[in-house]
Amino acid sequence: MRRELLIALGFALAMPVLQARADSVAYQIDAAHDGHASFPDGFSAPLKLKWTRNLEGSVSYPLIAKGIVFVTVDGPKKGESQLTALSLQTGETLWQQTIAGGLVTASNLAYDNGRVFVLNSGGMLWAFAADNTGRLLWTSHTLPGAFTPPVAANGLVYVNAGDSGIVLFAIDEQTGKIIWQKSDGYGSNSEPVLGEDGVYEAYVCSYRKYDAAKGKLIWRDQLPCSGGGIDYPVYYGNRLYFHSGGPLNAVILNATSGKITGSLSSGTAVIWQSSTSPEYRVLTYDDGALISFSPGNGNIDWRFKGSGNFPVAPIVINDLVAVASNAGKKGKLVLLDAKTGKPVWSQTLGGPMIEDDFPYSPTPGLAASDGYLLVPSSNLLTAFGQ
Repeated sequence: MRRELLIALGFALAMPVLQARADSVAYQIDAAHDGHASFPDGFSAPLKLKWTRNLEGSVSYPLIAKGIVFVTVDGPKKGESQLTALSLQTGETLWQQTIAGGLVTASNLAYDNGRVFVLNSGGMLWAFAADNTGRLLWTSHTLPGAFTPPVAANGLVYVNAGDSGIVLFAIDEQTGKIIWQKSDGYGSNSEPVLGEDGVYEAYVCSYRKYDAAKGKLIWRDQLPCSGGGIDYPVYYGNRLYFHSGGPLNAVILNATSGKITGSLSSGTAVIWQSSTSPEYRVLTYDDGALISFSPGNGNIDWRFKGSGNFPVAPIVINDLVAVASNAGKKGKLVLLDAKTGKPVWSQTLGGPMIEDDFPYSPTPGLAASDGYLLVPSSNLLTAFGQ
């Protein structure tokens, strides 16, 4: 199931300037899934190829923390995947851990406070030391199936699990014990998103906010619709971008009240904001092109067609947009000027980008931290930098 990008319509807010982030700790950079990374020392084209690794299996979205890259890779045996830790500077393998007990070979991961957490398709959550040892700290065997990307922050790992009747779990990062759980959702393929004091969920025509520490329901918004298919929700600037199938299900919510403030197309929002201005833009794929537009008035700033399809969401690094496409049998990485949409640099990749085929392949995605841009393509992981 391919994840598209949200289109936000018809509202304007004064937004705080995005802050610099040291690490890339979850799918789409952070636990808010907004797809934005800020490098305090700047980031500009052209980029240099730093290293490429063939990991001999489909590669997930990377995490980057404390100079180490973490990815999951399809394992050679049914029900197994590999958690691999690499040096960010050289690409050298530091360690590998087998993630067993899955229904398929894919798994997803998140980082927080010196630990990397891996959720597999068998409902098992693993915790490893995110250092040069990679020692196993604990394994939780109590979760039902499904394995969309987890998020972790402030001592808790948040996991959506269950093939039907989704259960949201908050799990202690130190012990693996369940702190709280909520089972009032339906559907599948959802994942939690964090913002300010809340953890947010999107189900079929239903949106909820829970207290992140105690799991208390703060608000619920139920729409008069039906349908299915949960895409990645996004938190940004006290607004939530949610999509859960069908046009009536695609909304922007006020994160404090849960009230609908706008409507969306399908998918996951990516936010660009200039370092010198509170005004921001939303990036989205629309009719085979990447577009940038103002959520205040809906005006399109630019449109980038490129070549081939776009299997993964772009990310934004400072004032550059990194977008990966498939053209022929190869992938292609392009950097765009976020203000104009004009290409400023491109590089052919060694293999095609993985299509998001939940639950049969790792979730694909780009990552950026510490001056590096990481791109998984097929069995390869490639690092670019200045």
